[in-house]
Amino acid sequence: MNVARILHVMAVAVVVCSGCSAAVARATNACDDAAALVASVAADKSAAEVVGAALGDEIHALPNPAWAPGYCRAVADNLARKLASRREGVVFDAHVLMRTTLKYEGFRIATFRNSGVSPKLYFGFLDGSGATAAYEKELLRVAERVAPILNAYAEKNKLGIKVTAKEIAVTQIAEGGALLLTSAFGDVDKVDPVFGIGLDDYRIGFQRFPGLTTEIDAAFGTRIGALKGAREDVMTFTESILGTAVMYLFEKDLAQRKRSEAKLPPLGTLRLDEQFVVASLVYNSGILFSDERVKQILAFDTARYLVDISERSAPKRPRLQVMLPEATDAWLAQGNSLPEQDTSWNAVYHVLQRYGAWVALSRFSNAFTEDGSVSR
Repeated sequence: MNVARILHVMAVAVVVCSGCSAAVARATNACDDAAALVASVAADKSAAEVVGAALGDEIHALPNPAWAPGYCRAVADNLARKLASRREGVVFDAHVLMRTTLKYEGFRIATFRNSGVSPKLYFGFLDGSGATAAYEKELLRVAERVAPILNAYAEKNKLGIKVTAKEIAVTQIAEGGALLLTSAFGDVDKVDPVFGIGLDDYRIGFQRFPGLTTEIDAAFGTRIGALKGAREDVMTFTESILGTAVMYLFEKDLAQRKRSEAKLPPLGTLRLDEQFVVASLVYNSGILFSDERVKQILAFDTARYLVDISERSAPKRPRLQVMLPEATDAWLAQGNSLPEQDTSWNAVYHVLQRYGAWVALSRFSNAFTEDGSVSR
């Protein structure tokens, strides 16, 4: 680790962070924790040395030096989670650790500070490693194979939309796939369509596109078309991906029709990330949000909006776990971990979690190409 550079940053942090007289001690402790974990997680000693030196560079590059204690704490927490995967035989070389730990955590704390919401961490669900490797590979395989089927159907029926493998995979992980591959792994092939993978209106969605589920079942040897919308319905993991794909097409079609009614440009004319945000807001709320709000989400500039709506809704709904940017600055300067943020009642908050993961996958992984296809 570049100790001299880190100590310089700590000294600056004390000056910048008024009233934070213990900033150096907090940052030193957090960075010591991170450095120790690098040695335990990295593939070998050489990788650990490279990552340790890069940690000092990333601290030096922080937009606000006073964030250093919180950044080091975030890095340490990230590495602690990776340590469990390391024990399963997953190998983390220097390149992976620099992208999915050092650079990702810098992105995550800045995104939390400005948007109020911490991005979800989806790298581990798409790297094809560890105890759930076979299911992770299946997620990418099925998403890549079903997308052309959906798009051919959409073109034939003049829906004016397309769906990508990345949209399908990220939505499946966000709507329950993450739990199926972690705490609910025992039920990975016994998935409740509603409570397990979030397909609340799956019968309506399936019926919206006559013949599509039949075509998908024929292609994959599945039975999603046989689901009755009954309490005893159950899906395999593969079927949960396919069901998510059909429902995403359904919600994207709904967003397209709502935009047409509002005399807005067709959904397909927007950039893919904007299409994903617009469709995901409809997926989670049934509402077409204003272009202004969508642009705020895309810019990760929603912290003040979310704090305001949380306070105004407090008499009727639980407060969101959000804070103003200035409060986040102080929080990070104190060396705190970012707060846990469970799924909430607010669609903007909910979609920001998955959109943050979407952006992180684009910047810090090679899982998908720029057009949303699975990388070869």
